[in-house]
Amino acid sequence: MAKVKRVRPKSKKHIYFISFIDYAIMNPDYDGWTCGRMEIDDDKGPYAINEIPYYTSKSGEFFHFREKYDFKYYTQKELDRLVVQIKTLYNEEKKDEEKAS
Repeated sequence: MAKVKRVRPKSKKHIYFISFIDYAIMNPDYDGWTCGRMEIDDDKGPYAINEIPYYTSKSGEFFHFREKYDFKYYTQKELDRLVVQIKTLYNEEKKDEEKAS
């Protein structure tokens, strides 16, 4: 496995590094869905300080979102915007009609 080298931006602000971890969905009823978590690390410690779950049927759209934001550093303001996007756009449940069919 290739090592990812994190290059911390030169900033005096508190910054956060994010990475996305996908989970395998074994239920065939959810074929085409994507789920996992966005881990948030800060520049003060070696471990993740928070995890934001995602669960969405918008796999293609989410793939582009993840590619754009994965393995990068963010300020608090930028991180807050990403968290809102994930919670509003990529955290959904199957509708009852879909579950029944």
